[in-house]
Amino acid sequence: MTLGVFFIVSQVRIQRDGESIVDFNGLGKTNPLLAVSLTILLAALAGVPLTAGFLGKFFVFSLAVKASLWWGVAIGFVAAAAGFYYYFKVIRSMWWSPPTDHPTIVLPPISKICIAALTFAVVIIGFWPQPILSLLR
Repeated sequence: MTLGVFFIVSQVRIQRDGESIVDFNGLGKTNPLLAVSLTILLAALAGVPLTAGFLGKFFVFSLAVKASLWWGVAIGFVAAAAGFYYYFKVIRSMWWSPPTDHPTIVLPPISKICIAALTFAVVIIGFWPQPILSLLR
């Protein structure tokens, strides 16, 4: 998840010469596949169900509850909510803000393959976590 997000952010930084939220404005209209991938990866980082990020957060929270670390659960819940808020700001910028005069992001085929593979892995692990769970046991 993190590798995919940083890969996309680095491409935006390189090709649009910035990494602020404004640099993502209209990405859904100028490069929809890249925006879909970033949306899925940010949702996974936020812990949305049916992504690998949800499993990670679920395991951490369930272990904290089993250990009766209620203060840790509370802090983790607030941190997860704050993270979701900031991730959603980027998603909102990509899909609902009009495109700016930034150049269109064009990726080489190998970059497209890497981003697609990372996004696909995040979704597959969210839908079918048994291979990862068997490795953890």
